[in-house]
Amino acid sequence: MNKAKALKLAEFLETKVKPSWFSMNSWATEGFKEKKCGSVACAIGWATVAFPRSSLFLTGLSGSSEYQIAYKDREGSVFYKNDAIDKFFNLNPNEGDFSFIFSPLSWEKLPTPKQVAKRIRQYIENPKKVEELAISRQLLRAGRNKHV
Repeated sequence: MNKAKALKLAEFLETKVKPSWFSMNSWATEGFKEKKCGSVACAIGWATVAFPRSSLFLTGLSGSSEYQIAYKDREGSVFYKNDAIDKFFNLNPNEGDFSFIFSPLSWEKLPTPKQVAKRIRQYIENPKKVEELAISRQLLRAGRNKHV
């Protein structure tokens, strides 16, 4: 894992992103790339701003007003969604699943930028512990949804 990138994203979320500009419900909403008022992005959507010269970018979804995340590697291959996150942060399979941090299902309620930054730092310290916490929360939420 590229810890320097992860820590830079955590710092960016804590110091530059207002809660009103943040939503874990979407990679980014229409107008985010153009910096339109009222548009929001998740932590990874904001990573495209934190790393403007990287090959991480937002691309439109066909028939939608939202974007998805993509990453283009040095060979020109393009990866989308969780694969893009894994490639951008140089994750290997033994490091666990970093992308779950950014899943709305892994939170009790939708987090603030500072809460996501804290979880990124916790993941760097102990990936398996944070991953287990997120999985247990996903299972709890799935169980609650079945009884609704």
